[in-house]
Amino acid sequence: MKQISRKEQSIKNSFAASFCYLLQIMMSFVARTFFIRLLNSDYLGINGLFANILTVLSLAELGVGTAIIYAMYTPVAQNNISKIAAYLNFYKILYRIIGIIVAIVGMAILPFLPVLINNVPDIRENISIIYLLILSETVFSYFFSYKKSILILYQQNRIEQWINTFCILLRYVMQILILITTKNIYLYYLVQTIFTVLSNFIASKVVDRRYPEIVTQKGEFLEKEEKKKLFKNVLAMSASRIGSVAVNGTDNILISMFLSTSLVGIYSNYVYIINYIKSFVAKGFAAITSSVGNLVSSANNDKVYEIFKLTYYTSYSFAFFITGILVSVLNNFIAVWAGNEYLLSLVITLLLISNFFFGMLRQATEIFIDAYGLFWQLKYKPLFEAGINLILSVALAKYTALGLTGIVIGTLVSNLFTNIWWEPYVLYKYGMHKKVKTYFKRLGIDTLVCFMNALLILGITSWIGETSIVNLILRMIISAGISTLIYLLVYWRCTEFKYIIRMINNKIRK
Repeated sequence: MKQISRKEQSIKNSFAASFCYLLQIMMSFVARTFFIRLLNSDYLGINGLFANILTVLSLAELGVGTAIIYAMYTPVAQNNISKIAAYLNFYKILYRIIGIIVAIVGMAILPFLPVLINNVPDIRENISIIYLLILSETVFSYFFSYKKSILILYQQNRIEQWINTFCILLRYVMQILILITTKNIYLYYLVQTIFTVLSNFIASKVVDRRYPEIVTQKGEFLEKEEKKKLFKNVLAMSASRIGSVAVNGTDNILISMFLSTSLVGIYSNYVYIINYIKSFVAKGFAAITSSVGNLVSSANNDKVYEIFKLTYYTSYSFAFFITGILVSVLNNFIAVWAGNEYLLSLVITLLLISNFFFGMLRQATEIFIDAYGLFWQLKYKPLFEAGINLILSVALAKYTALGLTGIVIGTLVSNLFTNIWWEPYVLYKYGMHKKVKTYFKRLGIDTLVCFMNALLILGITSWIGETSIVNLILRMIISAGISTLIYLLVYWRCTEFKYIIRMINNKIRK
């Protein structure tokens, strides 16, 4: 059988991830449009609130999956089947325990739902039943998903992507039909749970068929020292999970508690669009994670450093163009899509876009930190991140007139005061063993260029008239044109830019 190189596997996985996710985004957008038009912002608010509650419950996972996958890279590289099976068996046990914990804690939250909901939403259904249906999807996902790690480790991510996309598309079709014909919200969420279980079950059976030599070894177990090392990484990653959840998984809860649940629905549309854009780009980058993991295990630091710089430049390039377009079109898009009643202020919009930009810049460092397994060195960072975010967000929302603006400021400030400098510092010092000064210098210049470009676009497109689809397209064209001009003027002599152009030319010639 012909062996496929890491580079070819990465390209195939990146393409599959991006294409499948694009299909999912398109269908999700159609389904959400029906949701908005046929229901109201209170339903959106409840959906966003419960999603955040379940994000908090996901803390029970504590980064177990990532830590185990990192530990499995070495036995996969050595083709140590029995050791891979031992890790997989341990993965299975831990995930089933986690699923049970999430179910118990999730049920325990039921009596406290009224505390989390400020102003009774205009919803005719029983809110507790809706919550339990959404909870069941999360709980069931833990009982089959562990086998997907094998597809990731053998760089077969695209198989799982196709399965997941097929099930998600069918799910959205059924949910849209339910909304049109019955508006039965119970059936809507029940279908969601069924197809999540189906997706994991099919992926599990594919792994059984393709890798029987691994899944059939039920009697393989890890040594005590291996478990100890694994739990050390899990402990370090648990702090990372806490920080991530505190920053990204609590905004809707705080908005619902201190402002209103209906406002969660309005805010969630912005987060929905921004997160899907970020996730779409992240899918492509995530597909190279296993290749980077193999790279850091087999290449010298200089080679890894060159690949990191290229990865950073690519993530920044995406951030530059997307930020330039978002500042001009996001509010106008919301108005055209959902209506003026779903609009937030320009200040809040710009703060959300700024947070998106800095989140995009972290993609490269996060991939390489995961590949190096530098979880322990970052164990305190998430705690500071979570503390700054929660204290500042609550203080500004509750004790000032800023309201929602204060909550978004809290998220942005916590990101700037921790992630933006701490993660690259650890990567450069403990991973690549390089001086981080050059990174910060470039980060500062790139941020300045991007923000100046965004302000220029905002100033020029502010003269465009009323909100309409035609004007929305015009804004996008102008934003893309200005961004391209500025980008070429600033970066045309950049080493990474020249490398990417050469790669594109080589592909075209082939």
